Amino acid sequence: MHTPSHTHPPWAPWRGAISLLLGAVLLVSLPGCRGCLGIDPVAERERKKKEAEEAAEKKKKKPKPDFEVANLQLTTADEQVLQNLVKPGHWTSASQVMRANNFDFPADLESSTVDRGGEPIELEHAPYGLRMSRPASLPKGQAKSFEMFFYIPRRVGATSQAPWFETKLRSRRGGREAYGTLKPASVMPSFQYFMVVLAQDPDRYGYLKRLPSIIPPTDSIDQDTLQYYRVVLPQIEKLAPVPSHALTWTAIAHVVWDDLDVSVLSPDQQQAILDWLHWGGQLVISGPNSLGRLPRSFLSDYLPAKEVRAVDLPESAFDEMNEHFALPVEINGERVPLAPPEGKTVVGVELELEPGGQWVPKTGSLVAERRVGRGRIVVTAFPLSDRSVVNWPSFDNFFNAVLLRRPPRVYGQGETQLLTLHWQEYRDLSRDPRLVTGLRYFSRDIDHPAGKAANDNIQKEREIERQRQSGMGAGAVGLGGMMGYSDGYQQPTYVTGRHPDNDDMHFGGFLGRAQSGVAGWTDFSGAAHLARGSLQQAAGIDVPESDFVLKVMGIYLLVLAPLNWVFFRLIGRVEWAWIAAPIIAVVGAVAVVRMAQLDIGFARSRTEVAILETQGDYHRGHLTRYTALYTSLSSNYMLAFEEPSALATPFAVDPNYTRLRHQSVETVYFDRVRGTVQLRGFPVQSNSTNMVHSEQMYPLGDGIKLAGEGSILKVYNGSELPLRDVGVFRRNEDGEVEGAWLGDLDPKTAKTLSFRAMGSEPARFDQWEQSPATASVTPEGEVSLSSLVDLAIERLRLRRGDVRLVAWTDAECGGLEITPGASQQVLRTLVLSHLRHGEAPPPRSDENLKQVILAQGARDPLTDADIESDVERPSVLEP
Repeated sequence: MHTPSHTHPPWAPWRGAISLLLGAVLLVSLPGCRGCLGIDPVAERERKKKEAEEAAEKKKKKPKPDFEVANLQLTTADEQVLQNLVKPGHWTSASQVMRANNFDFPADLESSTVDRGGEPIELEHAPYGLRMSRPASLPKGQAKSFEMFFYIPRRVGATSQAPWFETKLRSRRGGREAYGTLKPASVMPSFQYFMVVLAQDPDRYGYLKRLPSIIPPTDSIDQDTLQYYRVVLPQIEKLAPVPSHALTWTAIAHVVWDDLDVSVLSPDQQQAILDWLHWGGQLVISGPNSLGRLPRSFLSDYLPAKEVRAVDLPESAFDEMNEHFALPVEINGERVPLAPPEGKTVVGVELELEPGGQWVPKTGSLVAERRVGRGRIVVTAFPLSDRSVVNWPSFDNFFNAVLLRRPPRVYGQGETQLLTLHWQEYRDLSRDPRLVTGLRYFSRDIDHPAGKAANDNIQKEREIERQRQSGMGAGAVGLGGMMGYSDGYQQPTYVTGRHPDNDDMHFGGFLGRAQSGVAGWTDFSGAAHLARGSLQQAAGIDVPESDFVLKVMGIYLLVLAPLNWVFFRLIGRVEWAWIAAPIIAVVGAVAVVRMAQLDIGFARSRTEVAILETQGDYHRGHLTRYTALYTSLSSNYMLAFEEPSALATPFAVDPNYTRLRHQSVETVYFDRVRGTVQLRGFPVQSNSTNMVHSEQMYPLGDGIKLAGEGSILKVYNGSELPLRDVGVFRRNEDGEVEGAWLGDLDPKTAKTLSFRAMGSEPARFDQWEQSPATASVTPEGEVSLSSLVDLAIERLRLRRGDVRLVAWTDAECGGLEITPGASQQVLRTLVLSHLRHGEAPPPRSDENLKQVILAQGARDPLTDADIESDVERPSVLEP
């Protein structure tokens, strides 16, 4: 019987592989195996999930940049002003917020004024550019704000070259550049200054931007708006945005103060405000809500009045003010008085005068003022933001005459039917900076001796400015009238015949300069010009004339090339001409040095002419040094100053210098390091002299004071400096000048004044002729102050009530270390002390109001859109 064969399934050939696979799965799925490996399946899933999320987040999130830097912010700016506004010839301060995100970064922050290409703009008539530097340590993740300085050379305006502000963040000690910014700036005209409002609610003072005192109407439609002040309304949170050093306050004319907590001002800022006040700054305080905060503040010793109690001021309280400053709004109309709405009052305060304070004439007991050196503080008994006060038609008249203390004005109608506003007595001086700010420094602003100009470039500069002004339409004037130059090319006309030379309050012998106005840094004031001459004469420096240079170069080239070659050809040794060439070059250099009289016989020397200007009863003075450094070997100098307010630049040796295209600009550095400031990298070539101009506020101990009253007056020298050949001048109430000779006045001593009549103007004391430093004829080798003494007594006007001291000292004014040191030094300092300032004349009302002229058909050229409408949003990066 046949047995059938067995049929195999289709997967039979794979039976072994399948068995192995099932066994492996069974083995892996046994619970004890993962336990043996120490792996928790739940934890493993969580771990993988977390890793995937972190990878996705890391991929999604971009890394932070190493540095975040906010926009550069000038100190005198607010959130509403687009441009960085600067004045040529002035120093300005700015701040910038920075943060390092990924690491700590010890750095240096450099700042400089450059052209569009990033090259430092050269100083005026000097082959140097200036770059500032300061430490800037950035801890990881912390935003920090850094204050820095910029100097805007006057050449910026002359060449129509807009300045740019450059900042560079470098690793410490000149390392790599980590970050840089370049920010454009806009140049303010010479007559324009800042008015800064420091108030708890600055928005209440937005009306200031529309006042004719700030931006007067003009009939010239083709010229820039005539704006005297840029009103700055900063929102103050932690620290008030004002400069911390007095010499960077020179572009600020007025400060309006209302209900401000003094704690928002640092000690340096408070000191800067006091310095600024003593040299002509004006502080306007809205009394209500302000005076209660100030009795124990840094201003307490200078306030003209204190608050007695809060009061309601009815219309009758303003009677005297209305009598003198209220004007009609219609032709032959009635005066419109300052009056609160019917049935209401103005909430104010009752004032009581402090010692030294006085009521402003014609204001009753509502406005008090006090002289603070050359400047003043004025306080009102009513709020300057009250609507009934601000809406008074004559408020701008009151604001101009009483609060700003400026000359009276008159409204008119120009040829174009547009409304105009001119100074009543100085119609052609609408752009004169001396009528806009009271800030003055003798070394910067004093005019040149009568009939003398500093250099040829001043005449060229005036002609350029005259041509620029001539195209500005009706009302424009030449620089001679506009700036008040003593030797100007255009004689201005005056409506009433009153001349600036007779207005000592606003002019007083001071010079307004093209581009920079007054109070600007300059190497070319009357004082700087005379100091340069004294240094050059004392150091034996005779700057060669151009024909001398050409002759010497011609002889030198003749000897070096043709004669040298001919001589050796004649003796049959032409190849020796190459050996003789360097010998001839050395001999020629020595000959040029001797002929130019630049060798003064020793390795290094320091010759210095300085001016120390002080204000009575004040413990700080303004010290200007003009320092000549001679070396027989080429050296780079460093000048280190202890006073943090010090500023320094190379001093123009040749006022007629103009850089040629192929000549380079050498960079010098002005550093702020560990509480001191220093000028470094200042080059002096071998057997030559170079000069430095520096300024600072100088500590005077107890100051130089006038004590006593009436006929018994004493001068007390509370400083550490011995004063030599002291003479004192005063102008009495009859307008006559009297003088008193004191001789030497040692530190911490006093002497009684005995005055004698001098006539209508100050004159030199005979005793000054006995001193080599002050004699009219300077002995050979002596550093003379004679011309500066004459400038102080002849050019600087003496007002009624002024008492002024003129002296000198040969003692070193400390606080300056120069490296390398000099083996020989000669120091002479003119001391000019304003022991007492006379009272200001009573304020005078304007002639009319604009409503009267508008009613006759004139059109007002100003609209709200004309006034600072450009806005820039603040940076979101906060410190």
